[in-house]
Amino acid sequence: MPKFPTALRSLILAGTAVASLAAPALEDIRVGQIVPSSYPTMADDARVARGTLRACIDSINARGGINGHKLVHVVRDDAFDGNKHAAAARELIEKDKVVALLGAAGIVGPLTLIRQNVLNDAKVPLIGPIIGAEQLRNPVNPYVFHTRASWTDEIRKIIEQIKSLGGQRVAILYQNDADGKAGLFVVKQLARRNELEIVAEAGYDPRTNDVSEAARKIIDASPHAVFLGGLEEAGGKLVKALRAAGSPAQMYAVSVVDAKRLYEIAGSAARGTGIAQTMPYPYSARSPLVKDYQATVKKFAPELPFNYLGMETYLNCRVLAEGLKRAGPQPTGEKLMQALETMQDFDLGGFKLNFSPDNRAGSRYVEITVMDGEGRLMR
Repeated sequence: MPKFPTALRSLILAGTAVASLAAPALEDIRVGQIVPSSYPTMADDARVARGTLRACIDSINARGGINGHKLVHVVRDDAFDGNKHAAAARELIEKDKVVALLGAAGIVGPLTLIRQNVLNDAKVPLIGPIIGAEQLRNPVNPYVFHTRASWTDEIRKIIEQIKSLGGQRVAILYQNDADGKAGLFVVKQLARRNELEIVAEAGYDPRTNDVSEAARKIIDASPHAVFLGGLEEAGGKLVKALRAAGSPAQMYAVSVVDAKRLYEIAGSAARGTGIAQTMPYPYSARSPLVKDYQATVKKFAPELPFNYLGMETYLNCRVLAEGLKRAGPQPTGEKLMQALETMQDFDLGGFKLNFSPDNRAGSRYVEITVMDGEGRLMR
């Protein structure tokens, strides 16, 4: 190593110090996520959503971050309560300075954010609420970006399937709360528009998941098809009861229903149940996006299963990453929102999204999967 005179070495060191002061390390970008970790029936889903987003962020940081920034994952629990969700969002925005919120289970949390103007006041976007409810889409909120198809899209696809099989008489099981009634409204509208006869509407209390009365009502109506407008325990109990009574009705559920849990409740009676899906099939790496999802989970969160919730969480993380790239070196919530608007006909690797200044519904993709006798989903 060459030796420099003491005075010259001092100048070099001083110059290095000035240069380091002139180019400080870039600040981290904080990303918020609110999950229902303390809500008993959703704790496993919360674990998957939280772990998958963390894995995606770890993979981004391992590649140097975005525009020189590292991402920081900040999580809050809302116990699946709308007011707690809004309070958690405010804390993430005001205290943790997040530039975006990712995912949100159910309709109550996101709807509370909209009604209380949390996102609009802070100019912070919510990317990919994990629900297809129309109340979150109409009227359009500029700070809510939907990466999945709507319930209307899902139910329309199910109705197409029912009609293609010659079905005419339909029954509806619905959860007697805000989420369930929203789904019931959409099913009734679309069924009538498509000249299907609604022969039974049967609600149940989500606090007990007792569907015994609903099962009797639906069995007596002799439907060709049944919409399972509830979560896994209630839907599984109904499927089991209908099959035990000899009902040949075709069962259908929307994408929020987890096939594994449905099978745990209904057993082999769940065979043939159709479940609408709004995300790419996560169990087979047939597209670059799914391949990347599986590789990321295997490397950074190998304890997690592959499933549709994980696939959706990963996809939302990729949308965030692309938006941050386009937002430039000093991203804010508002810059991120404007950047997301430019993602028109954007291909994530076999799954396309279309956002624009006038459109926040990025996808209308729906396919029907069918459960086999061991609870696996087939395309």
